[in-house]
Amino acid sequence: MFGFLRLALIRDGFFLFGEFIRFAINQEDCRKKWLAAVQETQRLQRELEKANQNITVLDAKLNHARRLLDKEKKKRLEAESNSTALVRKFNIFVCFSIHTQLRYMCKNIDQCWFSEMLFYVWS
Repeated sequence: MFGFLRLALIRDGFFLFGEFIRFAINQEDCRKKWLAAVQETQRLQRELEKANQNITVLDAKLNHARRLLDKEKKKRLEAESNSTALVRKFNIFVCFSIHTQLRYMCKNIDQCWFSEMLFYVWS
């Protein structure tokens, strides 16, 4: 009877030892997978930091471009306003010139109404 018990203990002990070996191998595999996951997490964290830095740089560039665009827009509007004012002044000068020339060309009062009409039409 004791021989059977001894054989059972040896057999069970060997079984437990084999289970322990399998457990240890599984633990090593788990440790390697965990290490790979930690390294991947660190790599992704670095990439995220780089992406955030790039976003910050691009935001700064975008804000700078917007400021430049606003300045150019203001300058363009000012130039258009100046151009419109100059065109208006030039047209007034042309009308006044034509009016003056027509007045000198008029020989009698009946012909002068034409120059007056042109002055009001051009202005």
